[in-house]
Amino acid sequence: RLRFVSDGLSVSGVVQKPYGANYAGWEHPLTPHYRQKAGSELLPRHPRAGVFGYRNWLGIVVRRVSEDDTARRAKVLELWGERSREMAEILVAGWAMDNMKPRDFIFSRAPLLTLDADQIAALEGMVEAAEMLATALRQALAPLLAEGEAREAAREAFYLRTQSAFEARAAALTSVNFAEQTRGWLADLRAVALDLFDARALPGLSERAPEKQARIIAARRNLTAAFAGYGKLGGAAWLALGLPVPEKKKAA
Repeated sequence: RLRFVSDGLSVSGVVQKPYGANYAGWEHPLTPHYRQKAGSELLPRHPRAGVFGYRNWLGIVVRRVSEDDTARRAKVLELWGERSREMAEILVAGWAMDNMKPRDFIFSRAPLLTLDADQIAALEGMVEAAEMLATALRQALAPLLAEGEAREAAREAFYLRTQSAFEARAAALTSVNFAEQTRGWLADLRAVALDLFDARALPGLSERAPEKQARIIAARRNLTAAFAGYGKLGGAAWLALGLPVPEKKKAA
């Protein structure tokens, strides 16, 4: 544990001491919590390193569907819904940790969403579909980018560029039917993914070796197929959105 040392006017140092208070079972009203499995102890949730976007919202910004009580929003958010129906924002702040070592400090704003069970399920499906299709994009970039930071940066760009569209779709869940929003969300994701892919694939394509060109063309075809509901990732994304998975095309 880190304890501040004060000279009476300001913090003059830090003393590190092993161990400390055991907070297991105590639910801080400003902190979201989770259980590793049903029936296990309640633990505070730490943020992921990087930008706090919509893929981190479940169980923090919006209540998660959790019949076995493995995810809880901060108590203060639940109390707000009981006290007011006005629109509000929440501040999300905290340390992203790696084996008790701080990696990054997150400070962000997010809308406070109060949704019913069906709307929450639709929102969860939208996040899960984005995760599946972000992975499909990452795989498609294999002929263009080396494994590691470059492809991970492209996936992060995918989430950043779809953030505003997600917020608009999430807000519209309260007034528009789910099918319209989920299909619109699929189109939003497809447009950004193909733009990210083409920006890396098209420049200098004609100057590449024929076998490299063939790999890039096949990768783009597989990416568009995923957005059409084909393949493992595409089928999982469509199921998450509540869309009927298309039948596999029979070979001629």
